[in-house]
Amino acid sequence: MKLRILLVLILLINSKIIMAQQSVQQNISVLFIGNSYTFMNNMPFIFQEMAKAEGVNAYVDTVVEGGKNLLYHSTNPETYEKIRSRNWTYVVIQGHSNEFATPKTEIEQKSEVYLSRIIDSIRTNNTCTKVILYMTWAYKNGNKNWEPINSYEKMQKMVIDNYIWMAKDFNTILSPVGKVWQSFRQKYPDENLYFEDERHPNLNGSYLSATTFFTTITRKSPIGIPVKINIDPVIKQHIETQVFNLVSSKFPEWRNYPEEYPIEPGFDVVVVNKKGRIYNNSKDGIEVRYKINGSESIDEQEPEFTVPNRTNELIIEQTVGGVCRSVSLTRKIEL
Repeated sequence: MKLRILLVLILLINSKIIMAQQSVQQNISVLFIGNSYTFMNNMPFIFQEMAKAEGVNAYVDTVVEGGKNLLYHSTNPETYEKIRSRNWTYVVIQGHSNEFATPKTEIEQKSEVYLSRIIDSIRTNNTCTKVILYMTWAYKNGNKNWEPINSYEKMQKMVIDNYIWMAKDFNTILSPVGKVWQSFRQKYPDENLYFEDERHPNLNGSYLSATTFFTTITRKSPIGIPVKINIDPVIKQHIETQVFNLVSSKFPEWRNYPEEYPIEPGFDVVVVNKKGRIYNNSKDGIEVRYKINGSESIDEQEPEFTVPNRTNELIIEQTVGGVCRSVSLTRKIEL
């Protein structure tokens, strides 16, 4: 080990390398299953833009249909085709707005059965995929058709309680959008989250949802993320602060999965007389791959390479994979 360190130091002294840029990027994929509460205002892609702005390379896809419930998705061939289409990092499931504002006996006999079918399919496809339940919000004035939920407060409490119950029962992550929505309404009663029908989200509401998913998934603060969205800057800041304060303070409550060991990418590069070598310093990964100036993936721990003539810079991407996830480190090196 000492000999290797000495060799690297000697080579570094004799080479002309200037580290110009470095970025670490987590790679994730997220499938959203739901209805208009999910697809209004392109919410999943607001989440994607936020993630990318914070160094998380998020691939996002959806299987959504207005007004549909868990029964629909549990019998919909397209839902299962999307689930099988890749090894998702996360799959988000959203029930109908009224689905978890019903008696527990009805949930046990219907929704729980349908949810079980979808979750079984997800975990059969890839045991590493984490399931996220999308806790929705109550109607602005509740549902007048049933006395136990005929006000916002009563309907929201029932939705929150039942989503927490289902998340624990199925050992899933819970994205507490409805809980954040409730807290936001209490603190900022003059700032509207609803569309004209007083059920669906307006752009403020969709941004609150996307921001809750961002913090739930990445565990990063959303405050001040440079995402382009046409909402009042004051309301935007209020949403980001409220999301972070509520979600980050109760991570264990929303996550029914054990914590993962962190993967740390890292490498050194030495070039002498157009001959280069990469030295792997990553930690806790199972496999390591490299791309050099956009080349095909190189599946070697410490590859050697030749720098083409008239090439004045190298862009090297290292991807370190664990059992269930991967992290990438990209370095731009001027020669």
